[in-house]
Amino acid sequence: MSFNGQKNNRPEFNSLQFTDVIRSWNISGGNFKPEMVMSKSLISKFVCALEDQIGLSFLWRQSNDAEEISSALLFEYIDFIQDLDDLYPSFAQLFLQLGVMNNIGSLENS
Repeated sequence: MSFNGQKNNRPEFNSLQFTDVIRSWNISGGNFKPEMVMSKSLISKFVCALEDQIGLSFLWRQSNDAEEISSALLFEYIDFIQDLDDLYPSFAQLFLQLGVMNNIGSLENS
């Protein structure tokens, strides 16, 4: 149900089924694409559970709103990236499209 909820207002995923995503991991040698299965609510639930387990908040935020937690985690990940080895392969195309990377071999300094 969470996976299907992500398809709302995203026509490019209308025909995509959860089993197709799982199957693609097997075919692609396990190339995990988190943007295809991790909804904001699941990310929020994961972060809050992890913070409860370790007894420490590792994301600065004003609330536990799913949107805020997801954004904070993404910004932390982006700040973490120092070179291409730190970049999830599934984000490379997105970063190219956004102009964060000027080619597949280098990150722009901005």
